Amino acid sequence: MIHYHAIVTGRVQGVGFRYFVQGEAVKRGMKGWVRNTDEGHVELKVEGEQQEVVDFLKTVRNVVRSALRCSRMSNSLRSDARPS
Repeated sequence: MIHYHAIVTGRVQGVGFRYFVQGEAVKRGMKGWVRNTDEGHVELKVEGEQQEVVDFLKTVRNVVRSALRCSRMSNSLRSDARPS
């Protein structure tokens, strides 16, 4: 299980980004949340299997690059996987 946390800055509020992110996560069966911050950013946290999270992030980054004026996407990744 992978946990991913990100703060997306730039023009990401008022353009449907939060709704899009939520829809993509639900479509992939992932758990988590997405919210606007008081600073005008969008914060998100998702968890799922590693490949689900990787595919989700590729989709979100493609939308950020092509449709939004995003200045950066800072993130942190944590895995619950334990070595055998």
